[in-house]
Amino acid sequence: MNLPQDFKKELNIKKLNEDLSDELTKQAKEVTNTLLKANCDVLGIGRRISSFHPELWKKINWEKEYKNVQFEPKVKVNIIKTGNVF
Repeated sequence: MNLPQDFKKELNIKKLNEDLSDELTKQAKEVTNTLLKANCDVLGIGRRISSFHPELWKKINWEKEYKNVQFEPKVKVNIIKTGNVF
């Protein structure tokens, strides 16, 4: 069987991890920005604040404060195993 040259090259796992980490971090930032614009707390930030910081929760108006939440997502990919797909 003749495989394309790309299949014969050794996979650079470190570079692939970095590239995927960068791309998924970029996508996560887009998602969190979209959630903020839609005033959608699907990640449950308010629930966590109310559960773990009840005194703070009593002092804030979550409907108004949610739009001020600042997300800084960072995705780290670590490929531990690869396989062949033919």
